[in-house]
Amino acid sequence: MKRKSVFGVGWGIAARLMALLLTAFLLGPAFPFVPLTVGANDVEGYYTYICNDKFVDGYYANTRYAQIIKCDPAISGDVVLPSMLGGYPVEEIGREAFIDCTQITSVTLPETMRSIGERAFMNCTDMVRITIPESVCQFGMYAFSGCTSLQSITISGGVEFIPADMFLGCASLTEINVDKSNSAYQSVDGVLFSKDMGTLKHYPAKKTNTSYAVPDGVTLLDEYSFSGCANLQSVTIPGSVTVISDGVFTDCERLAEINVDENNSDYKSIDGVLFTKELGQIVHYPAGKTNTSYVIPDGVMSIGNYLFAGRTRLTEVTIPDSVTDIGSYAFAGCTGLTHATIPDSVERLDWYVFSGCTSLKSVTVPECTSYIFSGCTSLTDVTISECATMIDSYAFSGCTSLTSVTIPNNVTTIYTRAFEGCTSLTEVTIPDSVTEIGVYAFSGCTSLTGVTIPDSVMRIDRYAFSDCTSLTSIAFPNSVTDIGDFAFAGCTSLTNVTISGEWIRIGYGAFKGCTGLTEFCVAENQLWYKSVNGVLFTKDMETLVCYPAGKTNTRYTIPDGVKSIDDFAFFGCTSLTRVTVPDSVGSLAGNKFSGCENLILYCYEDTTAHQYAIDWGIPYVLLNDPDVSEDAGLSQPAGESAADSQQPAGAGAAQSTAETAGKWLPWAIAGASAAVVVVGSALFCVRKKKKKQ
Repeated sequence: MKRKSVFGVGWGIAARLMALLLTAFLLGPAFPFVPLTVGANDVEGYYTYICNDKFVDGYYANTRYAQIIKCDPAISGDVVLPSMLGGYPVEEIGREAFIDCTQITSVTLPETMRSIGERAFMNCTDMVRITIPESVCQFGMYAFSGCTSLQSITISGGVEFIPADMFLGCASLTEINVDKSNSAYQSVDGVLFSKDMGTLKHYPAKKTNTSYAVPDGVTLLDEYSFSGCANLQSVTIPGSVTVISDGVFTDCERLAEINVDENNSDYKSIDGVLFTKELGQIVHYPAGKTNTSYVIPDGVMSIGNYLFAGRTRLTEVTIPDSVTDIGSYAFAGCTGLTHATIPDSVERLDWYVFSGCTSLKSVTVPECTSYIFSGCTSLTDVTISECATMIDSYAFSGCTSLTSVTIPNNVTTIYTRAFEGCTSLTEVTIPDSVTEIGVYAFSGCTSLTGVTIPDSVMRIDRYAFSDCTSLTSIAFPNSVTDIGDFAFAGCTSLTNVTISGEWIRIGYGAFKGCTGLTEFCVAENQLWYKSVNGVLFTKDMETLVCYPAGKTNTRYTIPDGVKSIDDFAFFGCTSLTRVTVPDSVGSLAGNKFSGCENLILYCYEDTTAHQYAIDWGIPYVLLNDPDVSEDAGLSQPAGESAADSQQPAGAGAAQSTAETAGKWLPWAIAGASAAVVVVGSALFCVRKKKKKQ
């Protein structure tokens, strides 16, 4: 007789499979499955890698290679990279693969390696040397940037491309050597050049020379080519140079003079300062010059980006009437600069021109020119041109000595962080022309006691007056239609808020942390909001928006009919000890009662408020019977006082049940599994016995 089967297998096997499946099902909740780890073809040792198809001459080859995409930062010492991973040759190091591996001291690359990606070894600060094989043909940007201990490097014959910023920040680099077989590059006395000597690529930052003459025939000084050279005091540029790129002499702190051959047709030097030939632009003012004052020659039209940045010895700079353009950060960090006069000829002041000029006390600027004095901590007063139409982002941020400012009548917008952190600013006059006050515009102005919002203002953006801790009152005119999220958050001295007009939107957490606030006053004609006993609600009384944190009441009953409570509505209400929540409240999520340290919620069983109290660990009293007095005691375990207990009512029983279940669950599962196995085996035996019969 043919044996019957289940799913194509014998009864015994089927029974055993069913037992195993049922056991897995029962054990699943008690012993969750562990996620699968990355397979061996993706991780090997310290290295995470991927395998890519080779692309040769426009076609996919029938071979693959491995690319290292990440290395465990714990790797240390002298590292020899593997030539094979997952059975494939390692040919590429991906973008940022070894970034911040600060314990590596040296690296040896395999002969299979073809390319090193962008920022591949960036900030490997302990790496002293790296051995690059002939197979490597290209490097990505910033490949070794920030390798502050790297002393020397040899470029193999196969390298075809070296980015200008590859050695940026390699402060210990003394020499760059290039294999003579290389067709793209060569080195002369440890300095990197293009093969034809037309481009000076990189002068090692730690070379001991105090002076250097660029070889005649060089036409281009590449970006950052002398960046960070600690010992250089003078550089001579030959007549052949036609292009000097941006950032060539960045952070050359001892460089005092730049000399240019008189036969150079594109550049010249005056007193060691580098200019274009016709004086149209001042190109570089050496950081090592000891002058305390400097007069820019007449005829100069442009002051470039960062030109005087960080020149701390300068106390005065005279700008001629010929200048029309001043680049971004041009005087940034000139901490000795006490005053500046910008001539009327200047048509453009770029971003952060005077940022961080901590000694700057007064500035004269031309009319109708935007400007930024961010971080000018000594600036006490400023006159803004009458034709200005805006206060730019960060214009006066961090000007901690600025006491007052008058905004002219043509200004329509006060942009992001314009006066942020002006801690001495006590008053500000906003004209009727302003329609928008930007994000963080006056944030952190801790001395600002009052501000008048004119009828022209329509929008007060996010955090606009946040942490203005001396602000005592605020009135919103009819024109205001939008108060942004957290607009007045942290205004701890604010006592009352008046809302006028018909249309207005109050953003998320607009008055969070206003611990002195005692009441909201809302006009009768307001269409979206109303106040009841100083508490702010939506007009339909369905949402409680904000309970003033400065009210001294110890008890509060939310009106019946309220359906939701806004986030942070009761934030910091330290006086409140009891809040009664009606069963009409059906929406409770997020942080409503943060900082209410003494609060007990009174709510009905199995309501949204009841579950919320459990979820957030807030002590509560259940009002199961509508006639229960609010004087009823807090539900709590025996032997604990209301003051000591943080456990919600009913939590003890739930916890006990959970503990009991947890105690017996493994035994129950084991028993059930055994039973299944027994049943399966019995079925198998029965079938076997019948077969014999």
